[in-house]
Amino acid sequence: MKGLFCSICYSIRSLPREDLKPVFCDCGNLCGWWLDGAKGIARYYSPDPHSGYFVGWNNQYLRGVVELQMCNTDALARELHDLCTDAPGFHFDR
Repeated sequence: MKGLFCSICYSIRSLPREDLKPVFCDCGNLCGWWLDGAKGIARYYSPDPHSGYFVGWNNQYLRGVVELQMCNTDALARELHDLCTDAPGFHFDR
């Protein structure tokens, strides 16, 4: 999952599911879209390229957190974290 972060207005927006459908930050400085969502390729545009960032989340971890709400223990949370940070090629890899 990718989110679009604007360092001017500090908004975070998730990208729409449809390819090429834009989403804008609160101040309108930043626009982002999936170029090819199936391949995980996204783009953004801003007049100041240093004001826009993509934030990545591991979907497996997010789904696991929801499931853990019913049986939350420290050991299960650590196991989930270890599983999700074993992700070669991704920025959240150990």
